[in-house]
Amino acid sequence: MQPQFHFIRLTNNGKYFKYMNMKNKSTVLFLSVILFLSFRAGSQTYCLPVVNGYGPSTPGITNVKFADINRTSATNEGYINTNVTGNAAPGSQVSFSITFTQDLSICNVTNLRVWLDANHDFVFNDTTEKLVNVNNNSTTSYTTTVTIPASAVIGVTRLRVAMKMAQACGHTLPTPCNIPADPIDWHGEIEDYNLNISTTVGIEAPSLNISSVKIYPNPVGEKVNIEYFLNTNTEVKYAVYDILGNCIYQANDGMQIHGSQTIPLNTTIFKSDGIYLMKLEAGSQTFIQKIIK
Repeated sequence: MQPQFHFIRLTNNGKYFKYMNMKNKSTVLFLSVILFLSFRAGSQTYCLPVVNGYGPSTPGITNVKFADINRTSATNEGYINTNVTGNAAPGSQVSFSITFTQDLSICNVTNLRVWLDANHDFVFNDTTEKLVNVNNNSTTSYTTTVTIPASAVIGVTRLRVAMKMAQACGHTLPTPCNIPADPIDWHGEIEDYNLNISTTVGIEAPSLNISSVKIYPNPVGEKVNIEYFLNTNTEVKYAVYDILGNCIYQANDGMQIHGSQTIPLNTTIFKSDGIYLMKLEAGSQTFIQKIIK
């Protein structure tokens, strides 16, 4: 009997992938997830806004608090993906506060924005995704309560926090990607965070076992590292799959202690150039990230 093939629609832009009808339905499902994550991660990324300072006195963010996120920075970093992860539930109200510097010799008012990619489409253009919209703030801090959209998709998504000099000083209003570009440059800072949208988040909900997962360098070179932070002592295991869903490497590191952890991965496991998926399991939690060879 000839094998039967079926097509799965994975995205709303008409892209299809073909898979063979296997007896093992779990294999088909896992392969479908890998193909979806590979296509989505490989073809869609968040815009990287160009943020240019003019010197040491360029205004910048000094602290951001959002839900359980609390990050302090000493200097203007232009645009930075902090890789810091927080947690919130759909429809919940969370506190937000920001502190920042001003260059009073140029401008004493600041515009502030917070965007959340609530539907995981890699852009911030839905009306419900602008959580903070403040213009001409005359102090160096701002505090409010924001509501996570009730329609927010479960999973980890991007939170973007921005501040810049106001239009009273000749600047344009902030946009998530600085498009169209401010003709006199974005004098301020943009910080990206991860936000885990989960229905289990609450006062009594347990914290994540693991956070701040990243793989570097990626694309990989002679070496590649898996770096993460354990919030509790947790059993950790991981596996690497090729694009067809074949497991090419797996390991169980056993119980690891609370704190920063790094796993060096031998790149000889990658037999050819292409996209691979790393599955990292910490207790009952699973993370899947793309690796490019």
